[in-house]
Amino acid sequence: MNFVSETDVAEQRKTRQEEWERVRKADDPKEAPEAEYDPRCLFDQLQEHKDKKQEEFDEKIKFKNQFRGIDSEEADFLTDMANRANKLAKQKRLDEENEIIKLQNNVVVVSTPSSDPTSSLLARKKNEEKLNQALQSKNKNKKISVRTPQGSNKEEEHDDVRWEKFT
Repeated sequence: MNFVSETDVAEQRKTRQEEWERVRKADDPKEAPEAEYDPRCLFDQLQEHKDKKQEEFDEKIKFKNQFRGIDSEEADFLTDMANRANKLAKQKRLDEENEIIKLQNNVVVVSTPSSDPTSSLLARKKNEEKLNQALQSKNKNKKISVRTPQGSNKEEEHDDVRWEKFT
């Protein structure tokens, strides 16, 4: 430990008072407050200071550590779930289109006069042709299964999706 003389203490007090006068506000006391004396050893003081800084740093990055990236298993699971959802949506859309086609065919069959069986067959064939043309232009590369008036099924190649038309 170094010896500190009374003149050194008075000189430090004087410089501290001069600095205080420069930064002092009107409501602050005229004399500079005395520096607090800490009886602990320097190691303890520095360790406390270091711990305080570490806590502040940990507090700043606390939220950054809460989030992490997605690992491969999670990515596979999410991909699988997305594929399932896409398949369900596609199936629902196809089912709705099937229902629309069925309803359209039923409306056409009801609206044609059934007094002449040959005119009914001609109307059905025309409707089938229109339907096939519409589906070919709308849904290229899809597989359509259409029941003909004779009762047999007629299939056309259209993207591995089965469409059934019941008359």
